[in-house]
Amino acid sequence: MIASRDIFMTILDFSKENAMKKILLGFLSLCMVFALAHTATAQTARFEGHWKNVNPQTRGVIELDIRVHGLDVDVKAWGACTPKPCEIGNVDAHIYGPSVDSNLVTSARALIVQYRESFAVRIMVIEPRGEGVLAAQMYTHFTDGSKRTNYVEGGVFKRVR
Repeated sequence: MIASRDIFMTILDFSKENAMKKILLGFLSLCMVFALAHTATAQTARFEGHWKNVNPQTRGVIELDIRVHGLDVDVKAWGACTPKPCEIGNVDAHIYGPSVDSNLVTSARALIVQYRESFAVRIMVIEPRGEGVLAAQMYTHFTDGSKRTNYVEGGVFKRVR
């Protein structure tokens, strides 16, 4: 009789353990759903703001100002000119998502802007790198016949407002 009581208690303990695992798994799943839902609704909005390059010694882009209105995104950039920063331009951005049928407002992964200057065409790719952080790569192609080498430079930007 004691052996069957021990088996019954073992089964009862196993059931309690499984119930706790199910409750914990359910709770974690619910947390993931809320986290993903919050992230998905903030995809385009997380580009919004005024951004400064974290490298004060950069010779490239030092500031970005990004304004988001649904699918209309404007990017203004400043470069490290002497004696004071110079405006590179203010242009409309193209928004890119993860697939051909993406909702760009809720799943934006990158912005791409093109600046046309008298001496060069510059293309900048901007991607989020976490809360309040962007990475930007600027590709410069010289068009003035100067035979300067085309180049790419990058930076990490923190939101300042």
